[in-house]
Amino acid sequence: MGVMVPLFLQVAWFSLLMFGCMYTGLEATVTDVCGDDDKDPGEIIIILQSSPTNTFHKQIDISSTNFNCLLYPTHEVNCSWAFQSLEKTANITTTVSICHGGKTVQTLESKTSIGSNSILFEKSVTHLILQFNISLHSQWDVYYYKYESESIEVLPPPLNVQGIFKDSDLLITWDPPVCQIHCEVGSLEYELFIKDQEKLKYVKSQLYYTEPNVDPTQSYTVTIRTRIREFYHGSCHWSDWSQPVTIKATFQLNAEVIIAISVGIPMILLALLLVVCQRLSKRLFPPIPSPAPRYMHVLQNNDHLFCDLAADAAIVNGGNEVPLSIHGPQRQKAQVLQEVKVHTTGDIKL
Repeated sequence: MGVMVPLFLQVAWFSLLMFGCMYTGLEATVTDVCGDDDKDPGEIIIILQSSPTNTFHKQIDISSTNFNCLLYPTHEVNCSWAFQSLEKTANITTTVSICHGGKTVQTLESKTSIGSNSILFEKSVTHLILQFNISLHSQWDVYYYKYESESIEVLPPPLNVQGIFKDSDLLITWDPPVCQIHCEVGSLEYELFIKDQEKLKYVKSQLYYTEPNVDPTQSYTVTIRTRIREFYHGSCHWSDWSQPVTIKATFQLNAEVIIAISVGIPMILLALLLVVCQRLSKRLFPPIPSPAPRYMHVLQNNDHLFCDLAADAAIVNGGNEVPLSIHGPQRQKAQVLQEVKVHTTGDIKL
């Protein structure tokens, strides 16, 4: 004899079975989401609904501005979301799936309407998938959004930053960053920060920058960051700044140079002054001319008699000539004295 099951229990049992099937299907979809390659990246898609006639998605507003994911050079994925327009009674479960090829590498779930999650990974990432399971008043939808790794990668800073002085300019060079994806030099742009300068320097598609009219006796500290240029496929987020690099001055005044200049310059000036003074003294005080050698024997005899005689004769005759009263050897010596006087003074005649 069979047992009759009340109708309401049959309905309840059937509902439980249906919910279990739907939940199992949902879990399978979440688990195998990385193998679903037919969906385009960058589009929000509803992949599951509580019923085909569900109009729940019209009651909520979800766009790509509500969430964001970034892939850092440190092998870290960070995703953040904010659904502030949802009712407080709404339930939301966010699932982040990291994919390598068609396989799920890691997943992480969160049950908050506003939050963020970070995941460290070891393998390279080909794409990343966000799923939002939102339920309200016995209705629910599952939203799907796919990122390609190129679109969320934050580049590492440039490498090998260097600088040299060329005449009055400062030439700064660097190497492009090592990307997890392929990035060409022409697709990158850079910002340079030079310490003690107000404005950032902006460079596109090249690996050098020249700062004009610098002081080569000063040192300059430089740091650089980069990102993918606009209209190129990739993330528009700036990288971290590179490690500061100090470009040292080509000429610096140390203590030895200062001492050498302080002592050397006064000594040079003193030597020049002595040379000038010596030449000036020769002009102001010229040397007294000496008699000719042939007259030296007369002066060395110390013959005062003839000197006095010649002087008296000069006084008597006005210094014009030797008087006729002097004869013989005396007259000869007087004439010699007259020539000596004329040679030495130029204005006395005997």
